[in-house]
Amino acid sequence: VPSFVLSAIVFERFRMLTLPSWLDRVAVFVAPSAFSIYLLHMVYGGGLKLMTKFEVWCHEVLGCTIPMTFLVTAVVTYLVAFCVDLLRRLLIYGGLRILRRTPNVRA
Repeated sequence: VPSFVLSAIVFERFRMLTLPSWLDRVAVFVAPSAFSIYLLHMVYGGGLKLMTKFEVWCHEVLGCTIPMTFLVTAVVTYLVAFCVDLLRRLLIYGGLRILRRTPNVRA
């Protein structure tokens, strides 16, 4: 089965799920960070190199096992992307609020 067909099937299965409203709000809040992880992997080769260096450091310096190194790298990468996305949201929405509060001055 080609991967795009499998992806479409999985997408449709998830789309049919009904979630409680609080879990739906959490998913909507967290989703942009997950998309930024995708962009980090697909667009920026430097991000992948940095993650590889972090994995090597985690394995050699901290003495983590290979599965634990992978898990720590995945969690740290997601947390960094989440914090960057949260900062972006605060800047955008905070900036929009400031713009809305400024009076409309006409010459």
